[in-house]
Amino acid sequence: MRTSRFFWGVVLVLAGSILVLQNLGVLPGSFWGVFWPLMFILFGGWILIGPTLRKREWQSETAALPLQGVTEATIEVHHGAGRLFVDGQAEPGYLFSGSFAGGVRQEEQRDGNRLRLKLRPAEEMWGPWVGDSGGMNWNLGLTREIPLRLAFKTGAGENTLNLETLNVEDLQIETGASSSEVTLSAQAAFCRVSIKAGAASMQVRVPEGVAASIRLTGGLMSSDINPARFPNVGGEYRSLDYDTAERRVEIHIEAGAGSIAVI
Repeated sequence: MRTSRFFWGVVLVLAGSILVLQNLGVLPGSFWGVFWPLMFILFGGWILIGPTLRKREWQSETAALPLQGVTEATIEVHHGAGRLFVDGQAEPGYLFSGSFAGGVRQEEQRDGNRLRLKLRPAEEMWGPWVGDSGGMNWNLGLTREIPLRLAFKTGAGENTLNLETLNVEDLQIETGASSSEVTLSAQAAFCRVSIKAGAASMQVRVPEGVAASIRLTGGLMSSDINPARFPNVGGEYRSLDYDTAERRVEIHIEAGAGSIAVI
C-alpha cells in the first residue's frame, strides 16, 4: 500500500509542479500534451517492474472460528492480488480454519444460530499493482457440517475453489483479471450461482449427478460449454433431466473479455 501511495504521490507532485511552472510562464501551455503520455508510460513501467522493486515477504498467520452452535452461515471473502485456495477441510467443529499470508481480519455478525462472516486482508490494499510478485497466498478450509452461502470478491490472481464436499446453497463470485477454477457443490439440493468476471479465465466444473441450467451474458468472451451434458436450448444450456434431478444448480455468468468453460 505504501508503494502505491508513493507512485500516486509522485504523479500529483509532478502535475502540481507543472501547473505552477505554467502559471509562472516557465513552461508552455502545450506541455500538457506531453505530460499525460509520459504518465501512461510511467504507469505501464510501474506495473511491469514494480513487483521486483517492492518485493516483500508476507508473514503468514493461521486463523479459525468455532461453530459454537451456528447452524447456517454466510461467508464473504475479500482477497486481492495473489492465490486463493478454498476447500472443505476445516478442522472439525470449526466454521473455517486456514493460513493467510499477510494476515486476515474477521468481521462477525450473529443473529441467534445464524452467522454472517467477512474475511478481509489485514492490510488495506488497492489497485492491480499492490503486493509482491507472489501476492497473498490464502488457504481456506470451510466446514461441511452446515449449509453455507458464499461470496468471493477477488482481484488479480489465481483462484481455486473446490466446493464439491460443501453444502453451498448460494454462491457469488466477483473477480477481475484472474484465472479461476471452481468446482461446485455436490451436496446441496439446489444452489444458485452468480459469477461476474472481467478479463478473466474461468473454468466451472459441475459434479456428476448434478443437473445444471446455464446462462451466459457479457461482452467479448469465448465460451466452451460441454454440449453432451448441457445442450443449448433456446440460448440456455440445460441438462435434459434438470426438472426432475435431485440435485440442481442454476448458473448465471456475466463476463467481459475472457474465456469461460463449464464442464
